[in-house]
Amino acid sequence: MKQLKWRRVVSLSLLLLAAVLTTTGIVLYIAPQGRIAYWSDWHFLGLDKEQLGSIHTTSSFAFVVLGWLHTWYNWKAIVGYLKNKTRQLRVMTPEMIVASVVVTLFVVGTGLSWPPFAQVMDAGAAAKDWWEEREGSPPYGHAELSSLATMAGKLGLEPAAAADALRDLGWVVDDLDASLLDIGHRNDRSPAELYLVLGSVGGDTSSEAIQREAFHPSGLGKRTLAEHCEAEGLELERVQASLTGRGVDAKPGSTLKELAAELGMIPVDVAASLVEDQPSLDEAAEDVSP
Repeated sequence: MKQLKWRRVVSLSLLLLAAVLTTTGIVLYIAPQGRIAYWSDWHFLGLDKEQLGSIHTTSSFAFVVLGWLHTWYNWKAIVGYLKNKTRQLRVMTPEMIVASVVVTLFVVGTGLSWPPFAQVMDAGAAAKDWWEEREGSPPYGHAELSSLATMAGKLGLEPAAAADALRDLGWVVDDLDASLLDIGHRNDRSPAELYLVLGSVGGDTSSEAIQREAFHPSGLGKRTLAEHCEAEGLELERVQASLTGRGVDAKPGSTLKELAAELGMIPVDVAASLVEDQPSLDEAAEDVSP
């Protein structure tokens, strides 16, 4: 076997990675926002947005490493670019000055929203807004991960009756605890379509449970229990006692995502359950008051 020429391997790898980064970069630039992508089960060439983002990230790391290898292999040529006509080394050659101005312009111009960089970012935002208008928004963050039983309950439907109604319409529903995303995949449909069907069979999409959870902030799962109680006006000690009674070791620094994993729920459902527990906690406090 002919010996590999690693300089060529590096150069060709950079060429292929540039093609990958160009493709994923353009697709992610015009792709819907995460919550819309997950709700509509958006894909490109069979890849969802998270997979595309992962490919873009790892390819970027590879591009950086190979880029420095390319610099090392071509160091003599690069040093030659930094020499004047008398072959004296000068870092700030006319070419280096132009290159520095171009790079600085892109970095500073984007950071300060100068035209045309601001218009480029605005175009990307407009593309994402178009997706939202086309696909619709989820009723709350990561609603696609809610189980059919949970979503039916929020819409005022009996879970079993909702499942029967879906089956009558040709949907395959085997498990009430399966997420909307899983059921959608089983039926080659999106969570958004399933949600609309639930509304069409009698679900109340303006129900209090849905409207309440629609106002939960993004990044809810990253909130610690202490931060959540402070933001929602809940008493930390009493909430901890309630969670302990449900078999959860709830510490002030525990995130809602961690608590949700212990409870077999999603963060938004944990947040809702803490609010629902509050009246019973208030009554219990009154009972022990002198």
